[in-house]
Amino acid sequence: MAAIAIPRFAGIQDQAKIDADAATAKSIVSAARIFDAQENDTLSATNDNLPTALFDISVSPQTGGTFELGTSGEFYTVTFGEGRIHQYSEETSEVTTTTTP
Repeated sequence: MAAIAIPRFAGIQDQAKIDADAATAKSIVSAARIFDAQENDTLSATNDNLPTALFDISVSPQTGGTFELGTSGEFYTVTFGEGRIHQYSEETSEVTTTTTP
């Protein structure tokens, strides 16, 4: 029974970390959008106008690595994780995962 329960529990823990990091990614996008509104700008990440403080995030992703703000066209994206890279998309409000070699 333990052989079945332990891997399942580990999978649940991994998903909880991804979900927590996705929530942080959403907050990062919200902060960028608030800055855009204050500056009457759009997608500040494309023209390096975002303040350094926005990128100086005091928390590290629970999945490893760092949070990185970017864009995909007219929407923000936030990439995080180590080994398995996760990307939160503002456009879809979803997280996609890729495995790096």
